[in-house]
Amino acid sequence: MQNYTIPLTEEALEKLPVDKINAAGAILIQLFSTGHTRTLLEAQRTTLENLFPNAVIIGATTREAIANDRIEREQTTLSITLFEKTHLSHLHLKDLSQRNSFECGTYLADALVKADTKALILFADPRSIHAQTMLEGIHFVNRNVMIAGGVAAYGTEAESALLISNDGVSEKGVVAVALSGEDLHLQNHCKSDWIPFGKKLLITHAKGERVYSIDHMRAIDALEHYLGEDFIATFEKSKMHFPLVRTFGGIQIARSIVHCYEDGSIGLAGEVRTGELYQIGFGDLEEMILSKNLPLAKIAGNRTEVIFVYSCFARRMFMEDEIVKEFAPLQSFGNVSGFFTFGEFYSTGESAYLLNNTMTLLSLSEKTGNEALPRYTHPETDTKRFSTFKALSHLLTVNESEFSTYHGYLEERERLLCKGPVVNFKFELGEVLRCSYISPNIRKMLGYGAKEFLCNEVSPQMLFDDETWEALRKAFERYLADDALTFEKEIRVRAKFGDTKYLHLFAATEKNRAQKPAALIGYCIDITQRVESQQKIQKLAFYDHVTGLPNRELLKSTLATKIEEAKAEGKLCAVTFFDLDKFKDVNDTYGHAAGDKLLQMIANRVRAVLKKEDFIARIGGDEFILIQGGLSRNGVQTTIYATINRILTIVHEPFNIDDKIAHISTSIGTAIYGIDGESVDDLIRHADMAMYEAKKDPDVHFKFYSQRMRFQRESHLALQNALKDAVREKRFHLLYQPQVDIHSGKIVGAEALMRWNDPVLGEISPVTFIPLAEELHLIVELGEWLLEEVCQKIAYLQNRSKLPGNFRSIAVNISPLQFADPYFVSKVEKMLDLMQIDARYLEFELTEGVFA
Repeated sequence: MQNYTIPLTEEALEKLPVDKINAAGAILIQLFSTGHTRTLLEAQRTTLENLFPNAVIIGATTREAIANDRIEREQTTLSITLFEKTHLSHLHLKDLSQRNSFECGTYLADALVKADTKALILFADPRSIHAQTMLEGIHFVNRNVMIAGGVAAYGTEAESALLISNDGVSEKGVVAVALSGEDLHLQNHCKSDWIPFGKKLLITHAKGERVYSIDHMRAIDALEHYLGEDFIATFEKSKMHFPLVRTFGGIQIARSIVHCYEDGSIGLAGEVRTGELYQIGFGDLEEMILSKNLPLAKIAGNRTEVIFVYSCFARRMFMEDEIVKEFAPLQSFGNVSGFFTFGEFYSTGESAYLLNNTMTLLSLSEKTGNEALPRYTHPETDTKRFSTFKALSHLLTVNESEFSTYHGYLEERERLLCKGPVVNFKFELGEVLRCSYISPNIRKMLGYGAKEFLCNEVSPQMLFDDETWEALRKAFERYLADDALTFEKEIRVRAKFGDTKYLHLFAATEKNRAQKPAALIGYCIDITQRVESQQKIQKLAFYDHVTGLPNRELLKSTLATKIEEAKAEGKLCAVTFFDLDKFKDVNDTYGHAAGDKLLQMIANRVRAVLKKEDFIARIGGDEFILIQGGLSRNGVQTTIYATINRILTIVHEPFNIDDKIAHISTSIGTAIYGIDGESVDDLIRHADMAMYEAKKDPDVHFKFYSQRMRFQRESHLALQNALKDAVREKRFHLLYQPQVDIHSGKIVGAEALMRWNDPVLGEISPVTFIPLAEELHLIVELGEWLLEEVCQKIAYLQNRSKLPGNFRSIAVNISPLQFADPYFVSKVEKMLDLMQIDARYLEFELTEGVFA
């Protein structure tokens, strides 16, 4: 993607790489003309079409255009953007007689928006189309496509704005271009920066863009009331300084005051509806031009190459030439072009807006890499606006007067409000806090009467335990040191009769003439029910419902914190994994209810012997994990052994469960952060390995993790996987051990012996792989293969070799699991029938395990 932003002059056009531009995949030319004659625009369009026959052209008249760091007043400005991965489609609606504004919007969306369309850029005539309604029509069809652009401006002498496209020039309608492509990356932003001041003003009578009354006063009288006589006397100059603002859908909507009518109504640059609330907006020029108010990080994250700016002409008038500094930082990303509108188009997924007094941006990129955010320092300015601050001072004075009146009204209504859920208070600050006012409903909240606070029979400190009071005192000291506006905190207090209450406290300081904090005024609300509900939810999410111990989720987050603390302090952290031996026997013998009681008793006993800072969790079944943090390297094993011995002692003591005595033992394994692992998962896994090693040795109940355990576990896992592969691929072979008659010396039978020679692990003894096959439930499949091989051998000997009369049989070892198969007999019969062999030649050898 590339952009050329130039004045439309012969000299500038001659310098353009015309061939390169025409070779681009798509070309978008935006024309912002400061000349307001149809003849001039037609000539400009013809020139551009001759030079760039494949380009999409859209444009509008404006009083001033934006060309990087310049405001162009005299010449038409061109913004030529070349795309490689984007396709364009455009539409110019000139005849609006058959459609209303909403239908124009739906028609544009239906005609231009495709599956991969990312944005629509629109320029509209301000007099023939209702822009807000048109935007709502587009948004009704498609909520995802971004909308940018604005209302065309007419000159000081021209009667109407003009629109231009490949299809000609018109005084009415709308021109639009759709930008589509999977590799096109776009972001839109709006920047308002108006500071709402004073009370919210109710629009009591409005129609369209005309406001007749505000707060039941004539609109012009309301402005004079809040902004003063000087504002009205200099209305044509000062009207741009104080737009009406409101926030809707997270977007600040400003409405510029553009006209005052003889009947006392005012005209705004955008629709206002009866019943809406607005505030008077104030613009701090020095603040508005700061680069920190631009979304530079988001623009950089979009890998931006080109930026289109559509800013309000009223904003331009307010900021004057300082407005260049507002968009100067954007040039760090690429060319910046656009124009000053009579209304800006903007959309989110929630809605589409016609804005005023706002700067809107559309950043574009076809890049796939990441771009770093360029550093930029905004230019400072000492510009002052005396008339602005004078009007603002008047606004604040009127507001203060109205606030005093309203405060008197609140005092009259206090007897009604004091029965509500909000307790209001005032405490005088000094060596001790002294209550000078508290609303009577404090009794309902805490059981204490207001008089008890006013007479200092109850002090704030009495409501807290020592730890909570100290934390609250330090937080309040920080608040005073920071000179913050408000102090807000959720606190836990003791009510008069001992019950615990949770309150939301919101307060601010009242200052004396020396501007020192003299009193604390505010309110508190009882949030006990909400906090207790949150605690219940927290307990359900992070605590085991049987034992009340933390669960696996809380364990992992706590262990991660303990690891970070150990890393920062150069300490160790121990993870101890233990479970209960033969816990299943208790469940099977006494029932699951007894098993749950046993788990609760185990949890209570273990908690009783642990230190306050130790952490114990139940992670499932009969498995528990203990975390000990902040351990010194010297004597770490001694510390762990002492804890383990306490656990072994209390677990091995008998348990009385509903008058039934149960004896339990435990196996314990420990891994240490900094020695046996660095991550949460590694430490838990290694402690688990150590626990299972301890379980193998009946004389040892506890083991520390070692690397040897991991090697054994990995070897065992490798053997399991190899055995599964061998069974699936039939990698076994048989050896036949002959049975010889000691009298005649002749072979009278044989025993089939299975052997396994793995290509990686080598020869594996049956002593090793037969028990493992039983453990993995592969023994039945392996036994069936053995039976089939032996039957094939018997069939061969029977049919080809003519077995001698004294040959008895070939013996096959049968495992207990295979013998227990209810289909074992039918499988043997089927095999004998299939192979056509004499059953007397097949002999089964059963181990003692069959009868266990």
